[in-house]
Amino acid sequence: MASRVGLVYDERMCAHENVDSDDHPEQPARITSIYQRLKAEGVVDRCVQVDAREATPAELSTVHTEDHISLMQELGHKSFGKKKRRRLQETFDSIYFNEGSAVAALLAAGSVIEVATQVAEGKLASGACVIRPPGHHAEADRPMGFCLLNNVAVAAHILAHEKTELGVKKVLIVDWDVHHGNGTQHMFWTDPQVMYFSVHRFDQGRFYPPGNDGNCTEVGGEEGKGYNINVPWPNKDYGDADYLAVWKYILMPVARQFNPDIVLISAGFDSARGDPLGRCNVTPGGYFQMTRQLMELANGRVVLALEGGYNLTSISESYLACMQAMLGDSPVLKVEHDLLPETFPVIKEVRKHLQMYWPILAEEPLPVPFTPAPSLASKSSTLQELEGMVIESLDEDQQWQTPPQPAIIPITDLIDLLSKLRAWDGSSDIVHDEPTSSTVITSDEKGKKIISSGELSFAGISGPEDIATVLQLSGADSSSFAGEGDGGAVEDEVATGRMEVESEFLRSPSGTMEGIVNTKAGKEEWNALGSTRKIVQNMDESRNELNASGIDSYRNVSSDLSSSEEASGAGDIVEPSYMWYACYGSNMWRPRFMCYIQGGKVEGMSRTCIGCRDKSPPLASEWLSIPSRLFFGHESTKMWGLGGVAFIDPVPEAGILTHVRIYKITMEQFNDVLSQENPGRVERSWMTGRHIAQLKKESRHFLDIFEDEWYGTVKYLGEKDGLPILTFTCPESHMKKFRSGEFGTFAPPESYRNVIVHGLVEDLGLTEEQAHDYVSSAILPK
Repeated sequence: MASRVGLVYDERMCAHENVDSDDHPEQPARITSIYQRLKAEGVVDRCVQVDAREATPAELSTVHTEDHISLMQELGHKSFGKKKRRRLQETFDSIYFNEGSAVAALLAAGSVIEVATQVAEGKLASGACVIRPPGHHAEADRPMGFCLLNNVAVAAHILAHEKTELGVKKVLIVDWDVHHGNGTQHMFWTDPQVMYFSVHRFDQGRFYPPGNDGNCTEVGGEEGKGYNINVPWPNKDYGDADYLAVWKYILMPVARQFNPDIVLISAGFDSARGDPLGRCNVTPGGYFQMTRQLMELANGRVVLALEGGYNLTSISESYLACMQAMLGDSPVLKVEHDLLPETFPVIKEVRKHLQMYWPILAEEPLPVPFTPAPSLASKSSTLQELEGMVIESLDEDQQWQTPPQPAIIPITDLIDLLSKLRAWDGSSDIVHDEPTSSTVITSDEKGKKIISSGELSFAGISGPEDIATVLQLSGADSSSFAGEGDGGAVEDEVATGRMEVESEFLRSPSGTMEGIVNTKAGKEEWNALGSTRKIVQNMDESRNELNASGIDSYRNVSSDLSSSEEASGAGDIVEPSYMWYACYGSNMWRPRFMCYIQGGKVEGMSRTCIGCRDKSPPLASEWLSIPSRLFFGHESTKMWGLGGVAFIDPVPEAGILTHVRIYKITMEQFNDVLSQENPGRVERSWMTGRHIAQLKKESRHFLDIFEDEWYGTVKYLGEKDGLPILTFTCPESHMKKFRSGEFGTFAPPESYRNVIVHGLVEDLGLTEEQAHDYVSSAILPK
């Protein structure tokens, strides 16, 4: 068997590189480092070398449109030119092009087709493809997310539907990349001959690619219902035990019943420990076991195709482990046991949506979740020791404990242990114990629960734990904490009682929904203020109103939390439950802003917003004017098409007034809106009371959060009713480029302009003529 494992690698795939950034994560060194590691371990010599080849247009047309195929072929032509490629790449999501992109992409797709075909023909027992660029995000008609062509999807379609003489009637695609393979899912959505299985970070639709496509509710359409399986992790840190539990209780039972003729693995190693984007914890031992189990299917006809993975060490070691499994080597790597408390609830939810299609999932009950004893933390555990940790029952007076530091156990022990756990029929929900007396929970006059303790101590939880879990255990209102994140960690500082909460999202270069620009030329002060309603009449009044509420001094941003501050000893830093979000563009029209809150889109928007975690409408809204210049910049956006979008200059300017609408929303909602405005660089819910305090201390009252994103600067405008007023605009570095002319200013698209006008007319009360004049006055002359 070992001598019939195919391996394809070609240095020509290194020709695809980002000429504008030396440190782009999707770089040529990804495949060279893997190949050198395989060579050093003698794996290359043990494999059958397969020559790479380019995919043909006919092969690509099985899943891609003719226009997309033509584009990919033309990228390398001299007539295309560097500037044209750069302009083109900006129209796509997280994509770069150079003169070598076409050859690399065609070789990557062709290599997977070639290896998969030889495996199906029986020339190879299995095969591995060390290829780039990756493919699973690529859609039928466009590249996306570092992916130009959908390598695995092309091969799967050809085997299932084109080369029928090979006898491949059913194909299983297993995608363990930390990002959901949106492109692959869409290509086989209605196809019962190709099962797509993906386990990935979802983060309630905020992890890349954003939206609901990766949710477990998405099971396929028409004849393909039940053949699309998503296992959506709610946050980071998932590792070996979590993935192997998914294999045992979802993937392998369904896969055996599906009985595929070949298995194609979209092997993304950004789920590996140490990856800067995925931030999960799968070890090489985990990948070894995942691969070995898949080799039990389809008589071992398995093809491994590289997708993501951006830590050169982790992808090399992880790929090596997969190859060792394919070569039939004995397991020598240990698997880390760190079963997270959310794992079985996720598995239970996935199975619920699949049981009608795969009854085997209803017949095979889940085990009772278990936790290693604290005394065994960070120790090598034997099977006998682990068996003693099994929870014998799960009554209402028991809890699901947060696991301590991981213990290292042999994988055979873990698998054996999982099989011996007592069955859990899911008939009753897990009930948590009440918090211990060391935690004080009080309620303010509005009934909001506030945790005021330096050390959080719940039954089974002590010290720095997930704030979401703490809130769930206590029943505390999540709005009592600013910056609550998905699976973020609480920095528990006993001396001060201060808590900071972070939420993890994907960091990848991408476009944004709206943009901003600065100007070299001035504009006349708009004269029509006299006919407006609900607005501060002039700049001085506006400044006085803001200053009166404390624009130059900051102590407590919310009097409602003063008792909590005193109890916790937090000093001047208090997390506000609510704040005022100030908008000056399309969000001034409430129906459009509600798309950011509750999801959806209005007329003129080409994309659907995912909405906030908390979809509650704003508690209030008002209109103000601020002494900042409004302008429209950038040539086009994906949301609105050709034309500029609204920005304000973060530096105030005397004699200039700009309308802003302020909405009273939670800090969590503000962070979610900010994340939707900057989907390319969203990594965490970054705005907390500490940041607001820093904003107030800054003489210019703004901070550049993301230097390279269109809406990367948060600006503090003052306070109202004791709550901060915040907005966002372009970073100072972008402003300099707008002033120099490096970034262009453009009139807004008609659809975008109409939405702004709707807000000014319907909600502020201007006439149509006044509203159009206001927008026109912000369009800068060329």
